[in-house]
Amino acid sequence: MNESPAVERRGKVAILTINDPPHNPMSMAFMDRLESLVTDIAADPAVRAVVLTAAGDKNFSVGMNLKEISGSLGDREALDAIFDQRLRVLAAIENMDKPWIATLFGNCLGGGLELPRACHFRLAAQDGERIGLP
Repeated sequence: MNESPAVERRGKVAILTINDPPHNPMSMAFMDRLESLVTDIAADPAVRAVVLTAAGDKNFSVGMNLKEISGSLGDREALDAIFDQRLRVLAAIENMDKPWIATLFGNCLGGGLELPRACHFRLAAQDGERIGLP
């Protein structure tokens, strides 16, 4: 697996790429890295905008890695920590004073839709497969 999300700078724009094709799941490691990147971007005055995209051509993101969290199903505290982190990251993006633009294509499902919903702007490909929440 490649580093996900990958980050690239183009001038004053940070480009974050969900980089685990073909499904681009949002693993716990992905969320840890995303949380760190969101904090860094918020504090960096050189970054004026963020583009959120994904690698591959079939799925923007199919959401949370359910196999990964299935071991936590009986542990309420572990599940709370997982969902609290996701809510923290989404709120940080939504409340940031720098615009976030999500570029959607293919399947964009569950948590894979929640992330772009936190962005200020969303652009969707006309040939997208499915966008939705369970």
